Amino acid sequence: MPSGVSAAVKYFPPHPIYLERAEGSQVWDVDGNRYVDLVLGGSSHLLGHGHPAVKQAVHAQVDRFNQHLSPSALEVEMAELLTATFPYLECVRFTNTGSEAIRSCIRIARAITGRTMLGKCEGHYHGSDDPVLVSGANVAGEVDRPTGAPDSAGIPGYIVDDVLVLPFNAADAATALIEENADRLAAVLIEPVAFSTGGGIAADPSFVRALREVTARHGILLIYDEVATGLRLRGGAAQFLEVQPDLSCVGKTICSGYSLAAFGGSGELMEATLGLRAADQGTQIFQSGTFSANPVALAAGIATLTVFREEDVTTRVDEVATLIRSGLNQLFSARGTPACTVGAASILQVHFAEKPPRNRRDILAGDLSKLRRFHLGLLVEGIFWTPIHPAVTCSTHSNADVDEVLNAVDRVLGQLA
Repeated sequence: MPSGVSAAVKYFPPHPIYLERAEGSQVWDVDGNRYVDLVLGGSSHLLGHGHPAVKQAVHAQVDRFNQHLSPSALEVEMAELLTATFPYLECVRFTNTGSEAIRSCIRIARAITGRTMLGKCEGHYHGSDDPVLVSGANVAGEVDRPTGAPDSAGIPGYIVDDVLVLPFNAADAATALIEENADRLAAVLIEPVAFSTGGGIAADPSFVRALREVTARHGILLIYDEVATGLRLRGGAAQFLEVQPDLSCVGKTICSGYSLAAFGGSGELMEATLGLRAADQGTQIFQSGTFSANPVALAAGIATLTVFREEDVTTRVDEVATLIRSGLNQLFSARGTPACTVGAASILQVHFAEKPPRNRRDILAGDLSKLRRFHLGLLVEGIFWTPIHPAVTCSTHSNADVDEVLNAVDRVLGQLA
């Protein structure tokens, strides 16, 4: 395997850590070292690793069947649970990954509007398709007028040219760019909390309101990428931001680490592009996959959402994140370390800067070398918090876990001083 991994996100220098098992809030590597897990499968394990209800549901489904090329009652049950949990998703379709869900939303927007350009925020990550691998990690142009910068080799220039890069959390500048390009724009895509390359920075509700106003005025679809945040924001991104999108994608947290994502929106919009009459209207998009709505993943998802809806999971994971965030800030202050925390709900990230960053360029202006040494130091101290993702919490994190994290941070800060 090139670089020793099957996904870029799993690699970090000097080498990735190969894990062997996981339980609750803990993971163990192949050398037997134990870690308190703050990565949780890139946000997936909201209930912790190996929740009994999820394991039982998965084992029972494996005994029945694991895959076939026809629908099952599990799809209906999972769809009903999703639409009840995220009320703004009136109608949904399932995919294997968040990247596939994002791809389908972009396709819907292009089919409905007859336009091709995609608007996205600088610093936001939306998966591995060519149109969204633009200006996630890399930046170019002026602060208020960014230009497209490919995040990978192999992305054609004509694709980059059809992406409008928006300055994140800068309402006036973003609105002006959308106004200038409205006749070409099919959709604007945004993360409610900019996860990986976005450094855990939450979108300002006023910024998203401005996007909603200008997109609605010009018939441009507003798409939320909730693949990483999902159940972590109480009521979903629409409630968190108090702004309704046209389409949204969810994944990761909805199925406890199994391969499942979903996208949806209003029944009218979904029927107009995926319904039986869409072909007659010339707006039917193609969305399919041999493993889409895999029964084992659906069983895990149904169990996850059932536990989530029956127990007050959100309160616990938010409480743990608040304890860690508060403890970190106290440690930074006590040691006189120029560092801060950002994030929302059960998502948090550290930045070595005098004040909290508001966008990707602010992140790049911070002390990235010290941030990398901070994360590597925590790995040595038994805290699994890799340099790629913000930290996230789960319902099985204990107060003892919190103490272990903060004690490790204190030791690492001493080494960095």
